[in-house]
Parts: sequence; C-alpha cells; structure tokens
Amino acid sequence: MRRRRPVADTPEGLSPVPSGLPADDSRGTRKRLALWDRIKFLILLTIIWWVLVWSEMASFTGVITFREALVTEARTGAWVFVLLGLEAIRQVHYLISEHWAGYHRFWTVSSSAASSVSLTAGCRVGPDSGSGGCSWSSCGSP
Repeated sequence: MRRRRPVADTPEGLSPVPSGLPADDSRGTRKRLALWDRIKFLILLTIIWWVLVWSEMASFTGVITFREALVTEARTGAWVFVLLGLEAIRQVHYLISEHWAGYHRFWTVSSSAASSVSLTAGCRVGPDSGSGGCSWSSCGSP
C-alpha cells in the first residue's frame, strides 16, 4: 500500500500531482469525458421530443391517440432527430479521438495547420517582401 506524504511536506498544504499520469500536452489522445458529459445533450433532446409529443396530445384532448401523436411528432419534429443524430456523431468522434492518437492528431494538427495556411494564403513572406511579413498590399486586399 502506498503511503501518503504528510501535508507539511508540500507547499501551502497542496498534494503533489501524481507522476504516473501524463500531462495534457504530452498525451496523444483527447482527454476522456465523463459519462454525464457524453449523454447530457442526448437526454436533453430526448426530453424535448417527449415534451413535443405531450404538447401534441394536450392540444387535441380525446381526439388523438398516443400512437397518432408519436407519428405526428416524428414527422413535424424531425429536426429533433436530426440534432440527435448530429450529437451522436459528435460523441462517436470524441470517443474515437479519446482512444486513437492518430485520429486525434489528424483533427487537431491538420485543422490548426489549415487555419494558419488560410490566413497567410497569397501573402509574400521573405526578405523581398519588405517588412518580412504579410502586408495588405502583398496579399492583394485593400
């Protein structure tokens, strides 16, 4: 069993960070999400859809059955299903990024490199560009 250090040995009473865990910068994958963080929007969208079904039934008291309300909201509330699908795809993307370092690197490195390239596209950078950087005149913009 591992012994804990006394509080007096650490500055200001703080416990040291365990050395076995990698720092966020050195980890090759995305930080893992808790279960609540993974499902909260899916639950919220599901509740929204059930509220819409309930609203449909309440507006036609005694005239519409529960099954008819479900079918009606499946057609008119299709936007909720679209959002549920997009959120599910986003969570699968995060899950893969948490477990596969190559996938995480592709989305983080390529997206940051693409944004920096698009900012400097068409600019002349070098000793002949005058200031050594991108000026408005060398980019062709006003």
